[in-house]
Amino acid sequence: MTVEVLPTALYALSNVTPILGRGNSSILHKTLSAHLEHKAIYITTPLIVYIRQGKQVIRDYDGVDHVIDEHHLIFVSKGVYTVSDYVTRHGTFECLLFFYDDKLISRYLAMHGNGGHGRPVAHSAVGTCVLRASEQIGRYVDSIESVYADEEGNDALLDLKLMELLHLIALQDKSDRFVQELSCGDGRSTK
Repeated sequence: MTVEVLPTALYALSNVTPILGRGNSSILHKTLSAHLEHKAIYITTPLIVYIRQGKQVIRDYDGVDHVIDEHHLIFVSKGVYTVSDYVTRHGTFECLLFFYDDKLISRYLAMHGNGGHGRPVAHSAVGTCVLRASEQIGRYVDSIESVYADEEGNDALLDLKLMELLHLIALQDKSDRFVQELSCGDGRSTK
């Protein structure tokens, strides 16, 4: 089984379109017209995937299946090896991938120390977190492609849009689980 290293391997694929990008930070649009099963992936950069159509099943190194349905998100920290199945719905799988460089994650966590809610961030996170996307996140994701499709070289805009998604997720996630997982992926975990 060939292992695909993300995000690097995605740039060469015809079914992946960059929306905004720079180095290890990027926003990509991916589509498939058929199921793709048992795809081995190594994540080198923290990643948030938003499933627009279809379903993705991610098996982590412990053999645990994380099912991400339509209008759901998954955060996967860097350094995670997974095996994924991409399941189409009505002949299509579609997602947006948000890759974050370490500096951007560190900047976000510094701004929102203690999870942004005054509670200490627990360091028992496992590196993945699946969440249903709120209506606000759905609107944000829907606007990304139509508004920013030709801005790939705009670094300031990329950072702004990636930070905006982190803030929207944190507003929705009252349990702070997302911030815990983000902290784990930032190398701050004692795990």
